[in-house]
Amino acid sequence: MKSTKTLALLLGFFSLTFTLRAAAEVTWQAVDANITFIKQAERLKYFDSNQVILAGKECLAIFDASGDFSQVELMASQIKTQFTQPVCYLIASHPHDDHLLGMAVLQHAFPDAKLITHSKVSHLFTQYQQALSDKLTTFSKSIALNEKRMEQLEPEQQVIWHDKITKAKERVKRWQQLTLQRPTVEVEQQTTLNLGDYPIELIPVTAHSAGDLIVYLPNSKLLLSGDVGDVLPYAGEGILITWLQTLKTLQTLPATKLIPGHGDITTVNSLTTTHDFLSALQAHANKAASENWPPEKLIQSFDFNEKATLVKTELDEKAYRMFVETGLKQAAKQVLLPTN
Repeated sequence: MKSTKTLALLLGFFSLTFTLRAAAEVTWQAVDANITFIKQAERLKYFDSNQVILAGKECLAIFDASGDFSQVELMASQIKTQFTQPVCYLIASHPHDDHLLGMAVLQHAFPDAKLITHSKVSHLFTQYQQALSDKLTTFSKSIALNEKRMEQLEPEQQVIWHDKITKAKERVKRWQQLTLQRPTVEVEQQTTLNLGDYPIELIPVTAHSAGDLIVYLPNSKLLLSGDVGDVLPYAGEGILITWLQTLKTLQTLPATKLIPGHGDITTVNSLTTTHDFLSALQAHANKAASENWPPEKLIQSFDFNEKATLVKTELDEKAYRMFVETGLKQAAKQVLLPTN
């Protein structure tokens, strides 16, 4: 899901001051001898991305980077102690903040690693470099705001928060030295890499964004889908027609398991749920266009109970309603229905 500036302002100080708590909630799961799944805390599953470490005999590849730079730093440190192979590749599933910007931390930690993106990401890379600068500016503003809030606390509480803010300042000062370097490898067609007796297939698609990379792991029969295969997907910037086609194509691969950009590891059968959700948005937008509905009716007339099986928690409920609304507006744009 895309991290907007508004969301960054709300979450910026949280990520700076509660790093140890958040890092403790991240789980490392050995899927098999070659795959380590780094899953985000449940409460952050719609805000921040999962990561995956792929290990061959000769080198490692890291798929995606969290938007929490402290967590990425911790991951890099653990990789250096737990693996003997060098990191050869950094693979970004797509250019949204919570998947790409943390690559700046990994590029610093592993300077010889090659950043791999969809070719369309490379064409707009100056835009993403600016997004990194904006993110760091947001962190600085969050610190300044909370310094003012700290002045309203009791003296004993000020001591606690002073320590947190001091550490946050140290982190931001360190991160301000980072740069997001351009991709070394730009993928335009299906490409195979080998990590040493462990091939990985890079599949470029246009779906959740204009430039998504799916990774298929034939030895493990597993897909790394990024946000393309999220069970409850954010479609606010998606291209729904090609996204739906991509989901059908992915289901023809001989994979059995799937690691999405957000949420738990699942089976490839979950792509049917993703497809059904997006199909419902597309069909509703098509009906709105054919019947010339006014913009306000687009969302008001949607049956929010139709996909209620996707909602299991209060967090799911909030995400579901927001994803439906943003997805409908995006689908409507693509059938030339003005939504304002």
